Amino acid sequence: MVPAVVLLLDHGSTNPAAGEARETLAGKLAALLPPATRVIPCSLKEPGAPTLAETLARPDLRGADVAILPLFLFPGRHAGTGGDIARIAAAAAGSGGENPPKIRIAPFFSADPDFPALLAKTLRQTP
Repeated sequence: MVPAVVLLLDHGSTNPAAGEARETLAGKLAALLPPATRVIPCSLKEPGAPTLAETLARPDLRGADVAILPLFLFPGRHAGTGGDIARIAAAAAGSGGENPPKIRIAPFFSADPDFPALLAKTLRQTP
């Protein structure tokens, strides 16, 4: 089921190209989803960009069905059980605020059985 809101989440970077790439990917993803689905790019730490915590606190996300789509390959300090993403999502869902968002976290890309094939395709295209 496609959620009403997708938070396209990356680590963040001070390099402006990273923010531009995130915005571009968000637009391409939105074009592939139902028109009613909003894709909102955010980051964990990027200066000058909305963070995950700030985005989840937006008034327009109260009560919304939200999926966090982390652009992370493997579990670690930020992603996975007990990581920063899960901690921030749990805080937002249980903030005690009025009508908090209903939050799900998508699995890692590496969990997709087609992921190795994508890596092999990328390798074949490498000059």
